[in-house]
Amino acid sequence: MPKKSGELRRGAAFVVRRGDHLLVRTRPEKGLLGGMTEVPGSHWLAAQADEAALKQAPALKGVARWHRKAGVVSHVFTHFPLQLVVYTANAPARAPPPKGMRWVPIATLEEEALPNVMRKVIAHGLGL
Repeated sequence: MPKKSGELRRGAAFVVRRGDHLLVRTRPEKGLLGGMTEVPGSHWLAAQADEAALKQAPALKGVARWHRKAGVVSHVFTHFPLQLVVYTANAPARAPPPKGMRWVPIATLEEEALPNVMRKVIAHGLGL
């Protein structure tokens, strides 16, 4: 008998560029994708509206507005499917990263422990 897949979860991911750098953070050690690198995002909930997800965007000095990319990034985990709306923004050259986050050169992203879902999000957000 096939395993019942969980309920669809939705969320938002925030792809922020500062020149040739991207804003990332490390996920908590425990839990799904523990210790891996991700772009900032909202909670992944079954019935999350875009407006609620957007309120969870990282607070960055000099970023006044977020641009929603067309479409969604879909990914299926073992226990549930996920759909992420991707918002993009450009940060000013000297913008410090929010607490718990860091800027990494886009050219070195392959060296980061990025799960496939985040690789999809970054490609969508950067238009790659």
